Amino acid sequence: MLNPEELVELGQQGLNKAKLLGATECEIYLISGSNTSTDLKNNTIQSSQSQTLSAIGIRVFKDKSSGSVALTTFNKEAILKSVEEAVKIASVAPPDKGFNHLLELDNGSTYPKVSGLYDSSITSFSEHDLLELGEIILDTTQGIDERTVTNGGMSLTESSIGLVNSHGIAKSAKFSSTSLSCNVNIKISDNNIGTGGEFWISRSINDLRHHAENISNIAVEKAQKTLNSKKIDGGSMPVIIHGRNVNSWLGQIIEDGISARKLYEGESYFSDRLGAKIMIEGLSIVDNPLYPGGYGSIPFDDEGAPTSKQEIVNKDGILQKFITDSYSAYGLDLPITGHASRGNPALRPSPGIHQLHVNSGESGSLENMIKDIKKGIYLESSLTPFGLKGPNLSEKLNTAFYIENGEILYSVRDTMLGGNVTTFLNGITGVSSELVEEFGRKTPHLQISGLTISGAK
Repeated sequence: MLNPEELVELGQQGLNKAKLLGATECEIYLISGSNTSTDLKNNTIQSSQSQTLSAIGIRVFKDKSSGSVALTTFNKEAILKSVEEAVKIASVAPPDKGFNHLLELDNGSTYPKVSGLYDSSITSFSEHDLLELGEIILDTTQGIDERTVTNGGMSLTESSIGLVNSHGIAKSAKFSSTSLSCNVNIKISDNNIGTGGEFWISRSINDLRHHAENISNIAVEKAQKTLNSKKIDGGSMPVIIHGRNVNSWLGQIIEDGISARKLYEGESYFSDRLGAKIMIEGLSIVDNPLYPGGYGSIPFDDEGAPTSKQEIVNKDGILQKFITDSYSAYGLDLPITGHASRGNPALRPSPGIHQLHVNSGESGSLENMIKDIKKGIYLESSLTPFGLKGPNLSEKLNTAFYIENGEILYSVRDTMLGGNVTTFLNGITGVSSELVEEFGRKTPHLQISGLTISGAK
């Protein structure tokens, strides 16, 4: 694995080559790292696998025309050849009339310090240690319920990133990450199968054995609770959503609405709502990429702009800002907010939320919220991607339970949840006094009224 400084040096050599070839602008994004992982399949520990992580994305511009090349070879010759190829592509590409220029910052721009992003002790964690974690997971699940069939995995990753562009951006950082997952099935019959899953992600290797045992306990408990599930009648009823799901659902709803790329492309459902009320009062939605050790924490975004803690929606329910990458910021005359996020390192980034923090409310504990429901649904977790299409949402409920007179009676199956962004944000009628704080995220449990439950009874 190359260190961050070496990545920046390679990138600078690529920038120099692009300039010599007549490029007006160039950006190079580099990732170097290693990953060791072990899978669990059908109660069996698979052998560990180690792989090198390497990716380079090169974007070259000749005025408003661009050329992009991706490669995985980390040597000077390959990078310079790829820069040459990107310049050739840009020379014949049609101009992008919406492009202004790559990220350019004032000389006085400063970057925050974010602690806990790299745990150097990750290098001392061996493949044998990973196998031991697998044994803990299997021993725990089988020890609780011998009917369990367990799948999952353990992974350790360390990586360096480097980012340079022709306007003087030159940033680098080093990261570590660990992940554990446990997915359990308990089959009584073809029509009675309990499923449960749990995971743990962190920047640190601290207490991994404890977390392996803990996620196994939770996964089995979820699988047992979803046995003997029943179909229910549909209708409009309150839904209590666990804080972890609130993070993913609320996060995606807000992110899609405040993305300046979607605003630029005419797809934002908050396009005319800046400075206006978009949701109930009482909740402050903050993006905090500076939280120590957070899984979404980072001192700069994927274009090299400094990050900061920012309030997206204030407690009056007022939308405070759109989040930008440089393309959308310059195209819409909006400020650079430090939210550029990449999938493919060779493609244009898009704005994305780093790490959601939402304040607690006054509805008490999760248990108290459930006790106040006469007839409704408790959504503990969802295994499918959140179904948001424009302002409309649709989601199959996986680990969800029917509530009647303040008691959870049974898990539900063949059940869909439907609604829209407005219904969701303005239908929040309960906010727990406790927060789910994990992986650098903070979100309460929410009660939503006005959503439609489609049953198959």
